[in-house]
Amino acid sequence: MRDIDIMTNAMAEAHAVLCDYIEPDRRDPAAVLQQMIEILDRDDVVAARERLSKGYGHLRVVK
Repeated sequence: MRDIDIMTNAMAEAHAVLCDYIEPDRRDPAAVLQQMIEILDRDDVVAARERLSKGYGHLRVVK
């Protein structure tokens, strides 16, 4: 899988977690934070972000 695909999938997963959070009966900030960490701190996501931020691939991270 390409780095851009890894990042796109992670962002989609994170978006789904946030969409669930805005539902009135699902307001558990600690659980949301844990889910976000599980998604965004995966080894493949971190490695893809690092490669992309260094200019590899087709996405440049703007700081």
